[in-house]
Amino acid sequence: PLRTGISHKHSVSVEMGGEKLRALADFSYSNTNGVMKGSDRRNISGDINVAYRYKKILFRNIMSIQSVRSNSSPYGSFSQYANLNPYWSPYNTDGSMKRYLTDSKDPLGQIGNPLYDAQLSTKLTDTYNYLNNNFYVEAEVVNGLKAIASVSVSSKRLDGEEFYPSNHSKFIKYTA
Repeated sequence: PLRTGISHKHSVSVEMGGEKLRALADFSYSNTNGVMKGSDRRNISGDINVAYRYKKILFRNIMSIQSVRSNSSPYGSFSQYANLNPYWSPYNTDGSMKRYLTDSKDPLGQIGNPLYDAQLSTKLTDTYNYLNNNFYVEAEVVNGLKAIASVSVSSKRLDGEEFYPSNHSKFIKYTA
């Protein structure tokens, strides 16, 4: 269940303004497909920077937003396949998918078939959202001496969903 992981990134920046008021906006999007089928990561971010100068006082606001969503492969991890015995067939003699690669009499115990697990309704997602806003006031009190005040507000949210159906190999050791 491997593939060539391809990624792409796009960004755009806009800067405008004059001597007293300046603004800069920067936005980017990237999408990365993982080497395991079904795995990917999407990242959207943006920054807005606005500065206003009034005599010897500078007001500046910088806001940053980031959103990341990732999906893990239903096929499992690459290391899971690297640890399997290459002589174990994932298929029965009739061509159907085996649920287990070994039987219960094997000294290693029953080992689940990750290809069988990939056919199930497994869901493995993570999301990350971040917002940060910084406001600065900078004043030149006397020649060569500046006073700076700043206020910052940020918010971070992490969510994840991990669902495995009851017939997934994670539950081999549990019996009804």
